[in-house]
Amino acid sequence: MRSRYSAHVLAEIDYLWETWDDSQRRNSSRQEILDWASSCQWLSLSILSTQAGREGDSEGIVAFIASYSQRGKIQQHHEISLFRKQGEQWLYISHC
Repeated sequence: MRSRYSAHVLAEIDYLWETWDDSQRRNSSRQEILDWASSCQWLSLSILSTQAGREGDSEGIVAFIASYSQRGKIQQHHEISLFRKQGEQWLYISHC
């Protein structure tokens, strides 16, 4: 989760795309991700809780709040996300 947040901050769209499950890629495009990530000034990430997601696990859940400013307005994105390990890579599957 931290690496995906950092990728949003740096607008590393290729990394975000590659760490999305195929099911998520169908719902968006690289350009849409870039447009959204670039429209935000990312302020902070707070991890609220985690379930599993350790080295020997195949799935993990992360609850977080990402704070950002968009068009001069401070906002928060609160989500509980499901990740699944594929090979050595953790992929974002969906929000719970």
